[in-house]
Amino acid sequence: MELGRHRIISPPGGGLLYVAIGLWVVVFLAASYAWRFGLYYDYGWFVPPLAMLLCYRNLRELPTVGGGSKGAGACWVLLIALAPVWAAARLLSMADPAWRLPQWGLAGLALAVTLMGVWQRKGKAGVRSFLPIAAFTLTAVPLPSVLEQALIQRLSGLVIEMAALIFELMGRPVQVMGQTMVSMGVRVEVGDDCSGIRSLQGFLMVGLFFGEWLRLRLPGRVVLLVLALCFVWLANVCRAVGLAWLRFDHGEAAFLRWHDTAGLLAFFTGALAVYALAIRLEPDQRWTPAEKASGAGEPGGGTVRGNLPALGAAGLVAVIEVAAWIWMHPPPPHDRTLLSLSHPFPGQAEPSDRGGFEKVRRTLRCDGGWLAAQDVGRRRLRAGWFCWDDTDMGSVLEVFRHSPEVCMGNIGWKLVEKRPARIHPWAGGELSFEVTIFEDPGSKTPLYVFKAVWIGDQGELYLKKGVPGLVFSDPLRQLCAAAVIHRFHPQTARVLMGVVEGEPDEQTAWTSFQRTVLAGITLTTISDGAAVP
Repeated sequence: MELGRHRIISPPGGGLLYVAIGLWVVVFLAASYAWRFGLYYDYGWFVPPLAMLLCYRNLRELPTVGGGSKGAGACWVLLIALAPVWAAARLLSMADPAWRLPQWGLAGLALAVTLMGVWQRKGKAGVRSFLPIAAFTLTAVPLPSVLEQALIQRLSGLVIEMAALIFELMGRPVQVMGQTMVSMGVRVEVGDDCSGIRSLQGFLMVGLFFGEWLRLRLPGRVVLLVLALCFVWLANVCRAVGLAWLRFDHGEAAFLRWHDTAGLLAFFTGALAVYALAIRLEPDQRWTPAEKASGAGEPGGGTVRGNLPALGAAGLVAVIEVAAWIWMHPPPPHDRTLLSLSHPFPGQAEPSDRGGFEKVRRTLRCDGGWLAAQDVGRRRLRAGWFCWDDTDMGSVLEVFRHSPEVCMGNIGWKLVEKRPARIHPWAGGELSFEVTIFEDPGSKTPLYVFKAVWIGDQGELYLKKGVPGLVFSDPLRQLCAAAVIHRFHPQTARVLMGVVEGEPDEQTAWTSFQRTVLAGITLTTISDGAAVP
């Protein structure tokens, strides 16, 4: 560094790579929601440091070309022009942290800036060398929901079919019913987490990393990925057969005890197998970077003035991030209203299913609530109360993601009909209940399901209607857009759900639900930390 001439040391890659690092930090921040709460992406925590290691190695070894000035003006103009797109995607990712489309928008922009920076400093050869690293890095971004669900359904079907065939060959007939295997009345459900999608994506990440780390040639990398994915499928079939055998012969306790352990063993064993395959594919013919030119890999000097565009762009990214956070976190209102239902049923002091509630609570990430049941003659009433207080936006939106069709379908109930909503008037206003009718395959008695969602601090925003003139096929997308435009950040949410069985018709079931459960609803106003009824 020459202080007298105001010179600073630039890292290999030029000013755009300063900006790219900041963009990827934001991308990983958005994707970390799925790493923390998603079923399939916890391996994402390993991707950022490994990607940085691969990038650093390539930047040091590839020769610098063109002095880092090729197309610089056009790159900076394009970067500034895309700033509004970045800001919009970031706002939407804050409004709904589980929405995949904004995250892929952020990742696409970050990747474009990265490749522009690499092209400026390392030329076309540098861009080609960074494409495998880009593919590896993108494995940390959750797949679009449509693609993910299609893969899950396909993989689940393949795993169940092969597992059932293996049991048949072993002389043990197994009946397949959807995602469930049944043997002598014992049911084993091959759910989403057993489908193999988690293993598929994890092994895809591992295969891409070892292929780049060992610098295999392109044919070797393709063969490695194909073999790795074949191993994933085989390992998952073995896991499904082993866990089903434990459930059939040793009970649910043994099945639950080994469920997660079997998954971890399969992953780490498979990772070692992929590494061994990678070493054997091209042990003596690995790809190496182009021969280093004079001064290759050495940091280039740059004036403070020459780095001003990079500093300005990095500052713009920081300003967008801070402004988006401030916009989506408005000051809380002075007075807050809370919907309360402190007891399950009149005359019942304690909830009757604490274990069941704890299991559901972990899925919904709610703060409190209860599950309870009451049997009166031929009528059976089950109710659930779930509370979210001072929690993150993604957790609050869980109240909209888990529809009765999904929840009841997962336990084997058959959807019969969706009916018009019913309104329950009370002292605090009105509650709108979705009405859905199901049928349990084991019983022909109709099951009437009523579900209401209550969001606190709504102001004039009616969430279910969203924004007039803005059309989304998914109501949740409408809600997210409305949250951004109206600067809505809910701090309180409630879900009240009831299932009535044994009543002859919907009206009788609704009257029974109102009289038994809804009579206990109260509204509380919190002002300056003091609760006032």
